[in-house]
Amino acid sequence: MAANAYQAFLLDPDQATRRAELERFFGPNAAKFITVYDTLQADAAAGGKPKFRLFGGGFSVPAFLFGPVWFLYRKMWVVAGVVVAAMVAISLIPGAGRAGLPIGIALGLMAYRVYVQHAIGALAKARRPDGTIHPHDIAQASGVSRTAGWISGVIYGLLILISIVSIFLLVQAGEPIPR
Repeated sequence: MAANAYQAFLLDPDQATRRAELERFFGPNAAKFITVYDTLQADAAAGGKPKFRLFGGGFSVPAFLFGPVWFLYRKMWVVAGVVVAAMVAISLIPGAGRAGLPIGIALGLMAYRVYVQHAIGALAKARRPDGTIHPHDIAQASGVSRTAGWISGVIYGLLILISIVSIFLLVQAGEPIPR
């Protein structure tokens, strides 16, 4: 999505309609995401760039604990891919084995904001040339993918289980645990 479509959404004079579209997109737990949108919209209306806010609308415990699984569940395929690629790349750096906690904290801090930005982009894509958007189009663009959540969650769980078993086997064999 072009930056101008993003700004146009944030600066649209009919904010009641934009908020209603977002609430439909987010579903029953929209309040935490609407808070983030209000912050983004207020920054845009003030004429400035979005300001850095430490929690950007809150801390997402599921994004902190499950990282890419949360992004896949929210149908943010590209973001999840980037997160996985970054996690793999960081794990290949010697001595960066303890980067998991800072990465998890960063994901927890940015998750809500990234999801709101994703929603704005999805709604801009679903908008028809005449500027309208049909509720069916919002339903298509929104929601979650339980299938992606379950599949990625099982894979994530298996990787954790493999890690735990590997550490246990190393300890049983008297080998030092890699750092």
